[in-house]
Order: sequence, then structure tokens, then C-alpha cells
Amino acid sequence: MKFNIVNEIKLSYSRKGNCEKLITSSVDAVDIFREHFDAEEMDYRESFFALYLNQANKAR
Repeated sequence: MKFNIVNEIKLSYSRKGNCEKLITSSVDAVDIFREHFDAEEMDYRESFFALYLNQANKAR
């Protein structure tokens, strides 16, 4: 039996004005993620997001 396996990886990098937003709580981080998260894909697509901060706790 042959199986055709297709792996899909989508990488994206965005700096939509958040690079100066100070992150002081988890609520601040959630607000940034929600700006970039597509709620329509939530039910059928697994996603992984990372938020990078500089030493001043600003989104990078």
C-alpha cells in the first residue's frame, strides 16, 4: 500500500505596528495575538505562535 504524505509549513513574519507596544501582562500579549489570529481557521487548523520581546518588554 502506498501513501502520499504532504507536509505543509507556513512561516510568516509580521510587524503590523506592534513593535512599540509594551507588554506588561498576559492580557497585552493576548491582544497582540488576536490581531494576527484568523478565528475562521481555529476549528480545523493547528497553529503555533511566538511573541518575541526585547529587554524593555516591547513586542519585536
